[in-house]
Amino acid sequence: MISMKLTAAEAKSETMLGDADSDLPQYPYGLTINLCDDELAKLGITDLPAVGTVMQLTALVEVCSISQYENQDGADKSMNLQITDMELAAGNGAAKPIANRIYGD
Repeated sequence: MISMKLTAAEAKSETMLGDADSDLPQYPYGLTINLCDDELAKLGITDLPAVGTVMQLTALVEVCSISQYENQDGADKSMNLQITDMELAAGNGAAKPIANRIYGD
């Protein structure tokens, strides 16, 4: 797994907020997933976990769009992904091999 946590320099470049470290984001904008009542029900989550609980998300995604453009600093690339299937489990979920969790037994 690759940590997407921002370095202090990256965090400062992501925001126009104050200089206090507590004001700086820990992760890039766009990496948050919001699950509402319907999605929680589909995932079988009836009781909300405590804030700070670590869970494992396994997902299949479809590439919706890609782009690349040149600017004065070089090239910027981006890719938009649509989550099509997902599973959310408590803990590390390492009981099954990753291929079985993604593609089934």
